[in-house]
Amino acid sequence: MMRNDFMAVTKRAAAALAGTLAILMFAIPSHAASCAGRPQQITFANWAAAETATSKEVTASIAAFEQANPCIHVKMIAIPFADMVSQLTVMTIGNNTPDVMELSSGMPQALAAQGALADLRGYADKALISDIQPSMLQDGEAGGKLVALPLSLTPHGFWYNKGLMTKAGLNPAHPPRTIAALTHDIQVVKAKEPKVFPFAMMTSKGAYTVVVMWPWLQAFCKRPPMADGHLGWTQPCTEQAFAWFQTLAKKHEMPVGNNMKDNRQLFATDQIVFTLDGPYLRGIVSSINPRYAANAAFAAEFGATTVPVGPNGVSHTAIDIHQIAMSAKAADPKAAWTFLRFMVSSPADMRDFIIPEGGLPPLTSLQQRFSADLAQPYQQAWVKEIIPEAVPIPYNPTWYRASNDMVNALQRVVNGSNVKTTLAALEAALKRIYPHFRS
Repeated sequence: MMRNDFMAVTKRAAAALAGTLAILMFAIPSHAASCAGRPQQITFANWAAAETATSKEVTASIAAFEQANPCIHVKMIAIPFADMVSQLTVMTIGNNTPDVMELSSGMPQALAAQGALADLRGYADKALISDIQPSMLQDGEAGGKLVALPLSLTPHGFWYNKGLMTKAGLNPAHPPRTIAALTHDIQVVKAKEPKVFPFAMMTSKGAYTVVVMWPWLQAFCKRPPMADGHLGWTQPCTEQAFAWFQTLAKKHEMPVGNNMKDNRQLFATDQIVFTLDGPYLRGIVSSINPRYAANAAFAAEFGATTVPVGPNGVSHTAIDIHQIAMSAKAADPKAAWTFLRFMVSSPADMRDFIIPEGGLPPLTSLQQRFSADLAQPYQQAWVKEIIPEAVPIPYNPTWYRASNDMVNALQRVVNGSNVKTTLAALEAALKRIYPHFRS
């Protein structure tokens, strides 16, 4: 995100920043041993503390860190996920970037363009780097630097409700593995269970809508839009994908205008059959519906597999992971890095935070160490199938600005606008943002 893009979101975020409602700073109760050296304090901006499903877990993890590092005190800055980019933008412009930040895919590239993030290759040793899948590392690179490390591996997988499939006469042991099969099953569910939504995809305003849409574009297109300097929004496969979205909306086979919170609420209360979401959906569902609090109960009702194969011929999902980064201007870089490394590589953090929230450990060695905690079929789907097939979205510094046009096009299409005309207009708008990209 370039300077003018940052200034645009600044106006929208300033009131929230000044109000203290969107950002809450609080200390973590510590049971650490007494500090024998110089006390240090670092700030950690994250959305986990702002969400009911994960606030207890992240608090426990930081308490474990302070127990192991009694001279370092962590002050959390809780920011709602939807506000992360705008709030961190305001803080960066104000020369007040948090020492450590929880980020999501695409955010590192936006913040790195302003020089907000440290290059972690100057801190991470070879053993740590080699323990992370190369594609996951790539998602945290910007401008030739490694500005973020994976905190939790959370690419979207294909979730399905086994009970609702059974009620509709479908076999939950054989979820749809192709777009054609999914379309068929959606129609069956609509006919047999008209009170539930067969399918759900976020279509509300917000950059995250593009992330949720991307695996479907990958299913239809061998080369999805924005890849290799090619806009690609008017290519036949993109038109085919958007026509599919439009048909689902027109037939009321998916809700229109919902955000992820809306869809997760419906999924947790057995009102959606098929959707894409991260492995953390397990934690979200159990926080909404106590019926699925036990892992066994959740696994009995819900299953997960890879994204159905479309005309592309192979299954891919987009790398959408939780990441962690460090400020380029951290007051105490050594303390900030000590905390960041703990969050990435400590078994205590996996035990207290990452696995309970439904995420997957970022290090291959930790996935092996906690194999017994990742043994449910839906978890194994991520470890063995979904994570290996994940590929990065082609993020760049102006992605958040461009995503507004992408979401607007999707919303027009699901509300009935002509697909070809809408995508042509989108391509023209993005050509102004990316004049060097080919049409």
